[in-house]
Amino acid sequence: EAILEQCDRFMDKNGAVQPMDDDKRKVFEAIILDMATQGNRTIGVAFEDTDMSEFCQEEPSINFVFLGIVGIQDPIRAEVPTAVEQCTSAGLTVRMVTGDNINTAIAIAKKCGIFNEEREDKAMTGVEFREMFKE
Repeated sequence: EAILEQCDRFMDKNGAVQPMDDDKRKVFEAIILDMATQGNRTIGVAFEDTDMSEFCQEEPSINFVFLGIVGIQDPIRAEVPTAVEQCTSAGLTVRMVTGDNINTAIAIAKKCGIFNEEREDKAMTGVEFREMFKE
């Protein structure tokens, strides 16, 4: 998502660079959402041809050409769901904190037995969590 936000163009299937309009951006966002809800960590790939000698010491502001999305899925270790169940049975509340996309985090937490919609479990982003503690 972070890379996609920085792109104002994309490369089509023929290798031609096209302007990124709202409809095309929504297509890519839907792909990211689909991958994330399957528990994939998504990585956007983009580039920009540029002369690096033009950059100052600060991080440059560049609009990139979006190439695509890669999904990575880490398998849940076999012992994790059992460990979560044992903790829950012992009266402990198990929480997961991650920097993943919220949909990826929910999918992984469901596989681990941490998140259950029937229990009305909650999921939130880091920003939402930090807002809870602001004065």
